[in-house]
Amino acid sequence: MFQKLKCLCLYILFLLVQPSSAFASERYMTIIRHGQADHNVGNFYNSNPKHPNYQPAFLTTLGKEQAAYTGLKLKIQGLHKRNIAAVVASPLPRTKQTAKILAKAGLFSPDKITFDSRVIEVNAGSYEGQPYNPNNLDWEKPTVGGESRDALRCRMQDFYNDIIAKYPEGDIVIVTHGSPSMQLIDLLTNEVIKLNTADSITLPITGDRIQVQNC
Repeated sequence: MFQKLKCLCLYILFLLVQPSSAFASERYMTIIRHGQADHNVGNFYNSNPKHPNYQPAFLTTLGKEQAAYTGLKLKIQGLHKRNIAAVVASPLPRTKQTAKILAKAGLFSPDKITFDSRVIEVNAGSYEGQPYNPNNLDWEKPTVGGESRDALRCRMQDFYNDIIAKYPEGDIVIVTHGSPSMQLIDLLTNEVIKLNTADSITLPITGDRIQVQNC
């Protein structure tokens, strides 16, 4: 615990003496992945509350600590001082918990949090509740009731275009999952970046709609 606190203090000191450039421009979208949750530890698919094999996955103790740490880091970077127009979270328990912890850290008011199923985890279909194996999911041919990569990209494209039109001013915060965040980042940067649990990335909002594929 002492080592964790020491590392945290050193990191805070580092941030304080660095020029704050992450939020220097006019308008940004901050994409945050939820903290570590039960399914990450248990290594099983968890994406669809309507599936009979679904079981709620909540943040672990470490996941709560990760979310609080991310809240502190983003606060030090100045996110709480900006005009946050919207905070949109996936409706699954782990993302709801993460958003509440971020609000408790003072990044934004809890009443700004809304939920949108378009930023939910990629649907694992018939693999729901089963042990995770990345080789099980064929992105080109989704499992029964599941999603392909193109379907996920389309819903992330639709979400982004809708949210920037709905909120033409101010910053936007998204609390989501690994696969949706990776696809959204790729759409905006043309880079494959996978966020670890409770990691975040801040990207400029240009106001331009995304239209990079047939959706």
